[in-house]
Amino acid sequence: PTYGRNRQVESLDWSKLPPELRWLAAPAERYGHYQFDDPIYDFLRSVDPVERSELQELSRRWGEAFPAIDAWLSTYRMTVHPEARLVYFTGHLLGTGADAELL
Repeated sequence: PTYGRNRQVESLDWSKLPPELRWLAAPAERYGHYQFDDPIYDFLRSVDPVERSELQELSRRWGEAFPAIDAWLSTYRMTVHPEARLVYFTGHLLGTGADAELL
């Protein structure tokens, strides 16, 4: 998939995720390209109520699965695996949004 201008096409292999975490693939592909605070704030301030609700649910689910996500990220380094990078930065977006009370 591509993520707009200045983003390269990467081959993603979501089979690296254990079955209980496969639900992360779609949100990671959607939100994992937000890596820095200012674009995250801009994005979160612009989401509609439906997407905000979806992000809040994603954040709740992330929190419940965090030990497994953290263990997976310890095994698959984001500097080597693009899937891990996307998962990591999705978590960063969720955490930043929660800290800023935007979620």
